[in-house]
Amino acid sequence: LYKWQLLPSVAARCNAHSSLLQCFHRLVELRESGQIMVETSTHSRGRTLPDLKNLLSAWRHRLPNDFDSITAWEDIFLWRSHMFSAISTNFSWSEPATLATLHDRPWTAIRMAQTARKQGLREVGNFWQILPFCILHTLYPH
Repeated sequence: LYKWQLLPSVAARCNAHSSLLQCFHRLVELRESGQIMVETSTHSRGRTLPDLKNLLSAWRHRLPNDFDSITAWEDIFLWRSHMFSAISTNFSWSEPATLATLHDRPWTAIRMAQTARKQGLREVGNFWQILPFCILHTLYPH
């Protein structure tokens, strides 16, 4: 907070706040990821499925700004992808359709593609747009 107070006013349209906001965003994601790992660990041992809807909903609603650099977006989404992989690994014993409800990887990739295209990064957008179909094909091979 001390560093925040030293920055120019937000109304001055200065990007000085961006790095601190991105750092805070990463901290919140890390905290929630810890909650997800505790939930998955507990439920995986008991062969039950956790209710991650609230956390996944929070992740859908808490995104970087469209004007933030694609690197900031990619950092967040790569971390989320890592978490989705951990969830999939912990619940590999469950049905594929049920497992798909425990993570939001396809939506995340599509959102990343939209942002990349908005920023004029067509190649990045095309990569992230194709990724959900690869993921879905892996989950549902037939």
